[in-house]
Amino acid sequence: MKQIHSLLKMMAVGAVSSSAMAFAGVPLRFCVGPEGSTYHKAYKLMEAELLNAGFDVEPFETSGPLSTLQFLDKDHCDVGFTRADSMYFSATLSSTAMVISNNTLINLDDGTSDRERNPKKNVMSNEIFREYAQLVCNRALPADDIKDLKALAQKQMQDNDDLLRKINKLQNEEISLQASLRKDPTSQSLKTKVADVRMKIASLTASVAEVEKKTVKILFLEESNRDANQTSMNDPTEAHELWRNLIAQDGAYARIPTEVINANQPMFEGFDRKQIMMQSVFNNPNGCYLSIDRVGKGTYLSDRIDSEVRFSKHVKLIELNDWDFNDMSVLGLKVYEFVDLSGSKALANLRSTRPAGVWGTGFFKGTSSVETLTVKSMLVAKPSWYRQVQKNPFLVRAVSAAILKVKHSPDFTDPVLKN
Repeated sequence: MKQIHSLLKMMAVGAVSSSAMAFAGVPLRFCVGPEGSTYHKAYKLMEAELLNAGFDVEPFETSGPLSTLQFLDKDHCDVGFTRADSMYFSATLSSTAMVISNNTLINLDDGTSDRERNPKKNVMSNEIFREYAQLVCNRALPADDIKDLKALAQKQMQDNDDLLRKINKLQNEEISLQASLRKDPTSQSLKTKVADVRMKIASLTASVAEVEKKTVKILFLEESNRDANQTSMNDPTEAHELWRNLIAQDGAYARIPTEVINANQPMFEGFDRKQIMMQSVFNNPNGCYLSIDRVGKGTYLSDRIDSEVRFSKHVKLIELNDWDFNDMSVLGLKVYEFVDLSGSKALANLRSTRPAGVWGTGFFKGTSSVETLTVKSMLVAKPSWYRQVQKNPFLVRAVSAAILKVKHSPDFTDPVLKN
């Protein structure tokens, strides 16, 4: 019945080639990312093209690019979107994946296709679209870039450690005084010293609480729709994964605490993901929201942040400009690249030229540049699927057409690199 349905579908869109007939009724399992994500939107653009070609596309939702590689490895899907940094940090999984461009298939192992043996051509050059790291902080936080956050976290940790050492020393002193007091329970001098030590401990404990209140934090949104077998440690969300990757390049960032925001709180009723995180930063004077997403039409940064007036004077986009972050490379090409978001004409309405009282010093922290990281997103496939494609090039042509549909879509036009 399923095959009949697929055949009728192909007949409805035009003549059916013998190549298309060979794939009629055969599902193409597609890892699509979480609903509402960039990957899911790209998949929806490809889906229509693939269905029209005669394939039964079967979407499989994952939590992000690393999850997609894991599910490809476990044979849960045939193709899916991932990022260059995910490929880099998942060498075992990535070595069994193929990267698809719009004109050929490329094996990650040696960076070349069977029909084009060019050692300089490699997987990192086959992007479908770009994603940009975006670090939004409360404007009260004295930080203009991520290096400031690292310095703040380091100082806060040092202050906290100093206070705890003093508390520990006083606690040991109290133990000694209590021992002396047991020998001489009537000594008023010892009782006064014990009381004095306890007051000092209470004062220092209050100081520790104050330091903790001022501790800078990176905020992440809890994934309520995650599979029961998935955990944030083993299968991170896109933002979690990005943060882990940055720490892998500079371990000092591990000193910055993280906090998971529960999206099911009553205060967030009716909010979407971006609004929840912006509200969380708004509510937390020491909080920063890390995300990675497209920049352009249909994205929060481009289309909607300008209308979120309640956030205008309280949040800022700060720089991800630590040059340790672009040390890693694959086949000689950088995984992360730096780009200035403030140079985008499409984002000019968020710069510091906004009228006073509307955006204050501007969402772009009020300086002339906002440098951040960009990473390439690509389509990957299972080797077994790749071998099937080699036997029949029809699927290559169909997928190529679907990829071009994404690349040429106005929703995926990149306003940053376009300038």
